Amino acid sequence: FFRSMKISAILRDRHSFWGIFYLVFKIAFALFFVLAIGMSVFVTLKINQQRTSTGPLNLLGQVYVMPYETLPSRVPQGAFVYVREPGSLNEGDLVLFLQTTTGGERSLLLIGEIAGDPEVVMEGDEMTLAYPIRAEEGSEDLVRVSQDSIVGVPSRISRFPVFFLNLVKNPWTLIFVLIVPAVVLVVLEMSGLASMLRS
Repeated sequence: FFRSMKISAILRDRHSFWGIFYLVFKIAFALFFVLAIGMSVFVTLKINQQRTSTGPLNLLGQVYVMPYETLPSRVPQGAFVYVREPGSLNEGDLVLFLQTTTGGERSLLLIGEIAGDPEVVMEGDEMTLAYPIRAEEGSEDLVRVSQDSIVGVPSRISRFPVFFLNLVKNPWTLIFVLIVPAVVLVVLEMSGLASMLRS
């Protein structure tokens, strides 16, 4: 503890290199800590919201938050997918689509690749187009998706929120990137306060 008090005295000297470095580090770490925790909570809430809602979220445009990791584009969980209207679709295009689970309990929001020309199929009393979509990279299994189930074409995929989500989800990065530096800062600040009270 007394050694940390000596270190704290050096770091409190705002005219030294280490004092200035420590001040900048404290400010940067505090901002990063708040941003990391805030973004991870925000993205987690949006993922849970997207699992129960198949519509776009209110995030400055037609934005979907991927509730699961998808192939073949390897869009990670938590990525923000901005979409545009499908329009004409060609083989090789990536599309955001809805697929109902086997039991029909819920609809999954997935990204897949158009794998061929559409076919005309009957849905009730109406005819519609069904596109063959490859939902897994390298897989020969294709999913037939009706035109009405295609939400849109991804125009931009933001992976920025995923960094903070993975930072908090991984216990080792959480410990060494956030918790350990926070503990060190608290110890140094407390020792600095103790030395000030002593003087």
